[in-house]
Amino acid sequence: MAEYTRIQANYERTQKLYERLLATCKPSMSTRASIRRPSRSWRTRLRPTGRPGLVKSIVLAVAGGLMMGFLVLMLIERLDDA
Repeated sequence: MAEYTRIQANYERTQKLYERLLATCKPSMSTRASIRRPSRSWRTRLRPTGRPGLVKSIVLAVAGGLMMGFLVLMLIERLDDA
């Protein structure tokens, strides 16, 4: 029986906390609804045209490939016993 009263007291305390939380959140939720959304014009101006850094990525890939090929050729030359 003591455990039941402890659980009941805990339930009542939790219920009161929940009601107090709802009471404090309601005013903030009503002000949130009154905020209007910004226009889309500033978002469209900030959107980039095309993929930034595409040329840089291609140049780095070609340079890396050439370096790797050169290193493989040097390794083959060193390991060649003929």
